[in-house]
Amino acid sequence: HLISAVCAASVFICVLLWFPSSGTDASVCWITTQNTSQTQAIVPQLVRTRLAACVNTLPNIQSTYLWKGQLETDTEQLLMVKTRTSLVPRLVSWVRQHHPYEVVEVICAPISAGNPPYLRWLMDSTA
Repeated sequence: HLISAVCAASVFICVLLWFPSSGTDASVCWITTQNTSQTQAIVPQLVRTRLAACVNTLPNIQSTYLWKGQLETDTEQLLMVKTRTSLVPRLVSWVRQHHPYEVVEVICAPISAGNPPYLRWLMDSTA
């Protein structure tokens, strides 16, 4: 019952055990923006340049963090970007060049499994 013990300890590990890698080159990246204007300046370009297959925008998230020694709380938007893992370095570089934040949040993780037709579409939609 090793798998059930691991599953009880960590859902993430359980998912990895039950759903082996899809063999794709897919990743998801999260990027925060300050407002709709910033989002609208970034999102279409990520898709047009084929750095992203799809970007979901989650409005009105609350972010709390330390910045230059001060506790800050802001309302931001969260972008969920689906791309190829091989494109992540280019995507990060592009966002750093075009985003107004001094230190922009761009964090990415590989997609270990998913709906095969969607993952094929993601690959076909990125370059």
